[in-house]
Amino acid sequence: CEYKSKTTGDMKPLRLRPLKLVAYREGLYLLYDNESIDKPRMMPIQRIKNLNLLDECFEEKVLLNADIPGSFGVISGDEFRVVARVSPNASTYVRERTWSNDQKITDLPNGGIEIEFTSTSQPETIAWVLGFSGEVKLLSPTSLRAEIQKRLEIMLGYYIE
Repeated sequence: CEYKSKTTGDMKPLRLRPLKLVAYREGLYLLYDNESIDKPRMMPIQRIKNLNLLDECFEEKVLLNADIPGSFGVISGDEFRVVARVSPNASTYVRERTWSNDQKITDLPNGGIEIEFTSTSQPETIAWVLGFSGEVKLLSPTSLRAEIQKRLEIMLGYYIE
């Protein structure tokens, strides 16, 4: 297939084995692998511009739970750890969901929680924090804290005159 790069906009040829289609937040993603990656990755379908079927077959592959990404984020990237403090108002919602297979939740004296999980997507992690409207405080990574602060300053500028 030809894949349009998000960062450069360039068309990039990829040879891949499709494994599964995934619907997430009104988007459609392809879980795929190929000979150059060590574990399956996700790709947004809308970035595939041309698709050519080959006259060859891939070896049949049964997807095991271990093959399916177990980290937060549909967008594949380098893994990083997220630590966030969640208010009592949002703690039940956060506690009832699996954000990554290796998440850890610690109860806090005020009824809130601290959650630690693995993510592969900085933009989705930022959106996750901002989506809680102040009920979640990102503790780490610090680089994302700085990005959230920058975005909040821009947003505040829209509403303060």
